[in-house]
Amino acid sequence: MTNIIILAAVAMFLFWRLFSILGTREGHEPQPRKNSTPKDTSLSIEVDENTSEDNDIADYIDLESESGDALKQIKAYDKSFTVKEFISGAKKAYEMIIVAFEGGDAEKLKPLLLEEVFEAFSAVIDERADKGYTVDLEFGGVREIRLKEVIFDKKTKNAEVTVAFLSDISSCVRDSEGKIIEGDPKKIRKQRDIWTFYKDFSKKEPNWFLSGTNS
Repeated sequence: MTNIIILAAVAMFLFWRLFSILGTREGHEPQPRKNSTPKDTSLSIEVDENTSEDNDIADYIDLESESGDALKQIKAYDKSFTVKEFISGAKKAYEMIIVAFEGGDAEKLKPLLLEEVFEAFSAVIDERADKGYTVDLEFGGVREIRLKEVIFDKKTKNAEVTVAFLSDISSCVRDSEGKIIEGDPKKIRKQRDIWTFYKDFSKKEPNWFLSGTNS
């Protein structure tokens, strides 16, 4: 009898230990899913074909402005046109024109200017030559270039782009005897210019021409 009681006590003790460790199941518990397919966590990105085109404009001027709209029209008419390339070309033309003008080289200026602008620049060059004046120029480069305004005529396909330049320049004007009468060759000054470039997109002529200046 004693043995039975002892065995019963041991059995109850073992049952209690299993209960405390494993606990009990209550109600319906979900069973592990079999053959479940992992969710697709890959990221799908839709690329807007116009994004690069819009960035080409937005990097220089507000897309929603009148100038931004004019650039969109130019790009729609001429698929090869980019604002980035125009700005690069304008920067080079700016330096070439300044150096040629101050150096009195009308021949280099002619292909870069509209006729009326060329006549005005030539008149100044001729006046300096008549007085025996020469200009010493050191062009230190363009510090800043900024797009200010763009106009595009849908009917004529004529475009005008106004650009603001900030450059480093040192120059002086010498008389026929070499005496400095204006400026200081040792002093670097910041020069601000606002220039307008013109192009007729209806023609095959690839160049832009300087059509106006304003310092």
